[in-house]
Amino acid sequence: MKKQYIKSGIRERIRQASVTVIYVSDVTHESDWVNWEARESIAQGKGVICVHSGDTPPAKLLLSLESWV
Repeated sequence: MKKQYIKSGIRERIRQASVTVIYVSDVTHESDWVNWEARESIAQGKGVICVHSGDTPPAKLLLSLESWV
């Protein structure tokens, strides 16, 4: 129940935005929440921008974005 309530709130915030920005680290790909947010953003037709710090991007991408790279 709580999970669905949180998703509902995030879904509404994504709906209000034009783009979703995701900070990508070496462990971001392990997050079910971040993957869900990326999939939901794409499903709503929103742009998705991934950013990272440093000169080298993380070795693994989010599963939900691999087909877009």
